[in-house]
Amino acid sequence: MKRKGTGSGFFINKFVVFLLVILLLGSTISMTKRLNRTKRKNKINTVIRFVIKNLREVDSLPEETHIKRRFPSINRSYRLILSGDYNEYQKVKIQIRTLENFQKTILLNERINGGNFRMERKNPGRIILSKSRKISLEVI
Repeated sequence: MKRKGTGSGFFINKFVVFLLVILLLGSTISMTKRLNRTKRKNKINTVIRFVIKNLREVDSLPEETHIKRRFPSINRSYRLILSGDYNEYQKVKIQIRTLENFQKTILLNERINGGNFRMERKNPGRIILSKSRKISLEVI
């Protein structure tokens, strides 16, 4: 009589181990996806910080300044959209569109491209900023 229960106990133990393995596998896959998403966000934020750093640098420097820099490589296709409007101060909106959309807005003292502008580039290579009375921005 005692031997009848041992077969079912054996299968219950194997089933519990199987469920634990599936649970562990699922959590590992989920964690990997989260880490990859965080890595993508950090790369995109690198581009946003790059644009902000260069705009603020030119805004704070004296006239007759010319900056030409390469965008950081992020090994991903993206679309950069820069738009601005001027109303007592220059407001610049930086958007990056990939699988997800990222956006940041900054305020500057000097006008850029006359105050109101919009430019859009896919996978830009360089940013060119010049300052002589006003700031000129070009993304190529």
